[in-house]
Amino acid sequence: MLGILWSCVCRPSPLFCLAMQYTVDPEQSDLLWDSMTVRFWQMGVSFLLYGIYLNLFLLTIHTLSRQRTLGRKPLIIASCIMAVLGTTQIALNIVETVLTARFAHQVLRAQVSTQTRALTTLSVLSEAQGVVSAINYFVTDTLFLYRCYVIWGSQRKILILPGFLMLCTFVVAILGSHSIIMDIRIPYSISAATNLVLTFSTAGRIWWMRRAASHVGLGKALRGRYNTAMAIILESGAIYCTAAIFFIVVASQNEEIYVIGGGIEQQLINIIPTFTLVYVGLNNRVEDAPVGGSCKTSSNFHVSPTRTVRVVQPSRPSSVGLDFEKEETKQTDVDCV
Repeated sequence: MLGILWSCVCRPSPLFCLAMQYTVDPEQSDLLWDSMTVRFWQMGVSFLLYGIYLNLFLLTIHTLSRQRTLGRKPLIIASCIMAVLGTTQIALNIVETVLTARFAHQVLRAQVSTQTRALTTLSVLSEAQGVVSAINYFVTDTLFLYRCYVIWGSQRKILILPGFLMLCTFVVAILGSHSIIMDIRIPYSISAATNLVLTFSTAGRIWWMRRAASHVGLGKALRGRYNTAMAIILESGAIYCTAAIFFIVVASQNEEIYVIGGGIEQQLINIIPTFTLVYVGLNNRVEDAPVGGSCKTSSNFHVSPTRTVRVVQPSRPSSVGLDFEKEETKQTDVDCV
């Protein structure tokens, strides 16, 4: 969902349009006050969600660091990078809100000499926030791309389409942070396409693995893990798509809701994957799920195109949330015809 927020940050608000006139009448004064109120609402909502995210992040580090599963280090690294970017965004948001309040005071008092400098500073902050947001979305999408890559058995071809879409949205977001002319529907559309490709590629692969495993007597516990994994992936994808549609509709209809929604989206992009990481850490058990008969399997076996399931006994446990691991050790070919 890269690119959702950049237009919220860089799109000129009524406050900036008003400032260019350097003088205000009573109606413009009301507009200025309304703009400041919306700005503080955005800051408050973003700060509240950041507090929720920070707690989830600390819980993620605590749970993942206590696990001894393969593939946990990339998850911890990605989580830390998202935390740094999320904290940078909230810091920039606070500074921008304070400077905007001072700027509004200067406009009301007709301090023309300081308004130009304030506008320049706010413009630089907006561009910086747009760039940080673009990087944040790219890192988050990279985490989801990694999940898809591992679930598909490290097949590089699965990276081509979503990787291309991610690069496109990243470039558009970076360019958009320096321009207010670009149609905001462009990054929204590409972001939605990226999310849909990643969501259905990942969930579809898990569904196929579950379907193929049912031919060798899929256990009840393992079936539940597959279902939970698909539910988490589809729910997170649905939230992202809903956010994209929301911004597309609201952007041209209601400026106030659009700006406040930007504060929500700013932290939501980190909350969703972090919540998934928390689930991974809390549900990563040191046990193998039985599938009936004389063989055992785990959630990270793969299905060959010839409908032969490779039932794998992993050397370490794995989780179906994000932490799918590469199989190693003994394998048994079971005909699923």
